[in-house]
Amino acid sequence: MEQQQDVVTSEQGSDDLQGMYAAYKKQKEVKKKLTKEEILAKYFFPRRDKEIFRALPPVNKDSTIPLIDRLFEKAYFHEIKAGEKYKKVYCPAHNDPKVQAIDQKGQPVVDQNNNPVMTTAPCPLCKKSKTLLATQDRSILQKTKKVKKEDLPNILTREEFAIHEKNKKIYETASKMEAKKFYILRGIDRGAEKDGVKFWRFKHNFKNQGTYDTLMAITEEYSLQHGNFTDPVKGTDFSIVVIDAQLPGKTYTYRDISAIIARGPSKLHTDPLTENQWLNDKTVWKDVFKAAVAPKITAYKFLQLCAEDNGHGGTNAPYYDESDPKNKHWVFPNHPELEAEANRRDENLDADDYNVDEENDYATAATSVVTNNNATKPDISTITDKDVKPFNHGSVSINASSSTVKQEEYDDLPF
Repeated sequence: MEQQQDVVTSEQGSDDLQGMYAAYKKQKEVKKKLTKEEILAKYFFPRRDKEIFRALPPVNKDSTIPLIDRLFEKAYFHEIKAGEKYKKVYCPAHNDPKVQAIDQKGQPVVDQNNNPVMTTAPCPLCKKSKTLLATQDRSILQKTKKVKKEDLPNILTREEFAIHEKNKKIYETASKMEAKKFYILRGIDRGAEKDGVKFWRFKHNFKNQGTYDTLMAITEEYSLQHGNFTDPVKGTDFSIVVIDAQLPGKTYTYRDISAIIARGPSKLHTDPLTENQWLNDKTVWKDVFKAAVAPKITAYKFLQLCAEDNGHGGTNAPYYDESDPKNKHWVFPNHPELEAEANRRDENLDADDYNVDEENDYATAATSVVTNNNATKPDISTITDKDVKPFNHGSVSINASSSTVKQEEYDDLPF
């Protein structure tokens, strides 16, 4: 009997040990943080002279949502200058589900039937933009509505024109803070297939001359001849031509898309296992384009700092300074107490969120991931017009030197 009891105890001890090891492994998984290279590997950003991208069918199969909204998902980001670089900051007010409203006393708001009153998620940047717009003189706004610029002197007095100019400056400042609309297309980077599913983010163009408009023109024509451009069998890869562009009066150049070409029907992949893995990958853009954070503060606090005026026409947005390799550290403008807390010796700064070099880090980081994964990268720089099945009519080219290109559009990185 005693021997039997020993066996039971031994088995229980073994179970306890297995449970301990399982808990340890789970704890490691929870704490594991993606490196900068791994994060960048989920973004597709055309930088080489020739890139090839294959769009995947949407993850969301809800037929009540229009296909265009499931393929080209809308996302909103604030564009904030952090240090000397521009940073795209996730907007909870536009991207997150609505939340219950809270009154001035901090109590949840309900209607007369005791149902919760829902409102957009709080965003300090959106709030500041709206607050600024509310300071405009409404009477002058109404008077100048739909009036051509050259006709303003004929309808406004000198005092009214001065108010009009003030309104214009308020609008320009508020517009810089409001969330900008982007589209996100999910797919495969043919130059880095080992990275799996990636996300291509591009900005909405109000003149209908952007990447989204180009893709819509190409895919509409393609669908008339071949059907769904995301079909695993008859879909198409896109050849993307990238050039150096320069804005008038600027000394720097940036990479810009000059043309996108549909290459013609082809299989997503010759290996069924790889194809199924891509098609069944449930990763969505919100898993990748997350809210901006910094050590020891919340995402909401980060937005609050972005909304603060630093007194020099900028903001107090935190950023990670890597200019000195021996002294990488977080910078919190005008908040030394937060900066000291973020840069404590017990902080593993290299594991925290980054503000990368938005000009150079994407190419080097993404390439290193591909190399580490032993991926075979096709030499797409050698692609010629003969290699590409043309599916590009004249209306789908993007003029890189167009005046519609804005300075902040040179960068499409996540940070």
